[in-house]
Amino acid sequence: MNAAILSATPPRGALRAMEKGGLITVMVLLGLGVTLLAVVMVVAVVLAANGMTFLSLPSSTSPEGPNLLGSNVTDATFDSFSMTVHGVSISAMTPWIFTLILGCLVLAATLVFFLVLALRLYRGRPFGRLITAGLATIAVVNIAGAFVFPALFSVASRSILVDLGIPLDGAPFKVGYLFTEADMASLVVGVICALFAGAFHIGTRLQRETEGLV
Repeated sequence: MNAAILSATPPRGALRAMEKGGLITVMVLLGLGVTLLAVVMVVAVVLAANGMTFLSLPSSTSPEGPNLLGSNVTDATFDSFSMTVHGVSISAMTPWIFTLILGCLVLAATLVFFLVLALRLYRGRPFGRLITAGLATIAVVNIAGAFVFPALFSVASRSILVDLGIPLDGAPFKVGYLFTEADMASLVVGVICALFAGAFHIGTRLQRETEGLV
């Protein structure tokens, strides 16, 4: 019976190989993510510098909207209003460019940090003061960004719309402080990183104590 169980258990070497293969896959995906993000940021900034960008704002549903769909529809909601704009002055576009670059840098820093963490896991040395400090920093930046970026995007969007002379009163979209799914994701990532920072702090201390006994 015991022999059958032992034979069904994968060898330790095979498990280690699978673990390393998974970490390599994660590192490759993170590297590709950083590269793609850099390309998207450059393209978006170049277009914005030439007065062009893409806006996606929450839509404000007209009270007459459901009636247009028939008498059997009592309620209808349109989530977003998307538009491509051009001819925006560089002064009005500056807040948008600043917010765009800042957001991309925060996301890129998060991805690069997780890439470094995966590399340390691959080498079998995940714990360390640098990793703990990095996790704490990523946590603070993402949690703060979850509440700051909605305000920055609101100011940037309003600046563009005002420059184009688009009336905001009665517009089919909303401009203001809006906490979106992306902001919620940033908040969740920040909280998770904060928890991991505490765990890695304990792990680093235990590792130093263990090494001191050897």
